[in-house]
Amino acid sequence: MDISLEGRINNTPLAENKCLLPLFECVVNSIHSIEDSKINNGYIDIILLREGNQTELIEDGNLSPIQGFVVLDNGVGFNYINYTSFCTSDSTYKKSRGSKGVGRFLWLKAFTEILIESVFEEENNFYKRNIEFSLFCKGVQENSNQKIELNNKQEFYTKVELKNFLNPYKVKCPQKCETIGKQILEHCISYFILETPPKIRVVDGKEEFNINTYFNENLESFSDNDVIKIKEYTFNLKGIKYYNSSDSSHKLFYCANHRTVISENLHNYIPNLIEKRKIRDREGRPFTYLAFVSSDCLDQYVNQERTNFNLIHNHEGFTFERFPEYSKEYYNFLEQYNDLGMSKLAKYVIHRKIIISLFEKNLILDSDGRYSLEKDIHEIIFPMRTSSDEINVFEKQNLWIIDERLSYHEYLSSDQSLKRLESLDSESNDRPDLLVFNHPIAFVPDEEQPYSSVVVIEFKRPMREGYSASENPIAQVYSYIRQVRSGKHKNKDGRLISLREDTPFYAYIICDLTEEIQTFAVNSSLTPTPDLQGFFGFNPGLKTYIEILSFNKLVKEAKQRNNILFKKLGI
Repeated sequence: MDISLEGRINNTPLAENKCLLPLFECVVNSIHSIEDSKINNGYIDIILLREGNQTELIEDGNLSPIQGFVVLDNGVGFNYINYTSFCTSDSTYKKSRGSKGVGRFLWLKAFTEILIESVFEEENNFYKRNIEFSLFCKGVQENSNQKIELNNKQEFYTKVELKNFLNPYKVKCPQKCETIGKQILEHCISYFILETPPKIRVVDGKEEFNINTYFNENLESFSDNDVIKIKEYTFNLKGIKYYNSSDSSHKLFYCANHRTVISENLHNYIPNLIEKRKIRDREGRPFTYLAFVSSDCLDQYVNQERTNFNLIHNHEGFTFERFPEYSKEYYNFLEQYNDLGMSKLAKYVIHRKIIISLFEKNLILDSDGRYSLEKDIHEIIFPMRTSSDEINVFEKQNLWIIDERLSYHEYLSSDQSLKRLESLDSESNDRPDLLVFNHPIAFVPDEEQPYSSVVVIEFKRPMREGYSASENPIAQVYSYIRQVRSGKHKNKDGRLISLREDTPFYAYIICDLTEEIQTFAVNSSLTPTPDLQGFFGFNPGLKTYIEILSFNKLVKEAKQRNNILFKKLGI
C-alpha cells in the first residue's frame, strides 16, 4: 500500500496553541535514544535558531523571531533499526513506550524541512548518516551513510534540525529560552518525576536554561505520591509544590507514557482553592500546586497525537464510559431516576435563571425612580439575621451568584452581630453582611487548624452615594477582620480552638463603582482589575486579600457560568 506523505501531513491535526509539540516529540525521541544507549552521562541540547544574528534585536526591543530548532543528543543514533522505523509510517517499533509512529509527521506540519546528522555504532563499526525529510523530496532521503573512524563512543551524536518554522505556528511560538524550557519540562515532567532524565538545556546564543537545575530547585524536593484505584484500574498521583512559578493556576495533569496530555484547573473541584491565587506554606512562601496522574489505562487510551484521550471527556473530568461497568450503572440510574431527577434539575436551573433576572431588576431604578436597598440585594443572596445552621445550604440561598464554592463551608453567619455567633467568643455588636468560616483544605495537614480561611462579604446599595468617613466599606471589612482575629473561637461542640496566625482572610465588597468607591480603592492602594470592573489588593498586616466587585461584573460572570445549563433547557 502506497502512502501519500502530503495527504498524511494534511490529515495530521496540530492546533496553533500546540506549536511546540513537534519540538517536544523530537526531545522525547532523544530521551528514548539515550535510554537505549544505557549511558549515565546523556545530554540533550535544544538550540534556538533565530532569523538574522542569534541575538539581533528588532525595532520593538524583542529578540528576532525563532525560525527553527536544533536538537542535539548523544544517544544510540540512527542505526539500522531506528532508521528503518523512521522510514516506516505508523511504525510499531516503540509501541511499548507509547510511541504511535507519527511524531515526525508533526515536524512537517510546522516546518518545511528536517535535516538529520547521526554518528552511531553498527556491528562494532562506526558510521555517519545524513538524512533529509521533507515534502520536497517526497519523504525520507538518505544523502549519505559512510563508515568512519572514532576513538570512543563519547563521540556519538545525533543532530536534528527543524528548519523554516511555518505560520501560524511560528507566530504563536514563545520567544524566551526559559519559557520554552519550562514548557518542555511540563510536557516531559513524568520523566523527571519517575525516572532519572538526561541533562537537558535550552540554548539561545550566550543564554541557556538548564531544565534539570530548574526542576531540582523548584519542584523535586516538594513532591509526594499517592495511589488511587478505580475499579480494576490503578492511577498514580504525584503532587508537587511548584515554587517560583510564573503561573498561579493550580492544575491536574493527565499523563500518558511519561508525557502530559491534557490538564484541568483544580479550583473547579476543590472548595476554597482560589483561581490563580497561590497557596502559602507554613513559612509563608507562595507556591502553585500541580498534580500528575499516570496509569496504564491512560497509556492505552491516549490518541495518536497525544493531545487527548479516546475516552468520553467533559468539563467535569474523565467519565470512563467505554467500560461496561460504567454503562450498566449509567443506564440503571437513568431508568430509576430519570423522570424525578431531571424534573428537579430542570426546576433548579429555572430557579437560577429567575434569581439572576430578579437580581438584575434590583440594580435598576424602580417605578418611583429609586434604587433597591442593600437589604434587598442581601436577601436574594442569603436570608438576613440567620446562619447556615438554620438555612438549608442548597435550597434557600443563592451564594452561587458570587462563587459556587461559598456553599461548601463550615459555618456562615448572615447579618448577625459578632457576639451572637456560636463559633466566636466576642462582645462586639458589629454585623458583617456575610461571614464565612471555611473547612480545612487538603494541602494543610495540621488537623488542629479550625478553618482553612475566613471570608467577609459586604454589600452596598446600588448606586449609593454620600459615604461618610466611618462608612468606608474597605475600613469596615478590615475592622470586622481585626475583631474576628482577636476573638476566641469555638468548634461545633463548644470547645475553644485557636485561629492560626497565618489563616488567610478574603474580603469582598459588592457594589457599584461610583466615584467615591473608586477614591476609597485608590486611597487604599488597591489595583484595578484588567476588565476595569473592580479593584483588588493584599493587606499583609491582616493577611487579607481584598476585592471590590461591581454589580455588573457579578451578574455577567453568573450568567456565563450558568449559560450552558440555560441553553440545554432552552430558557
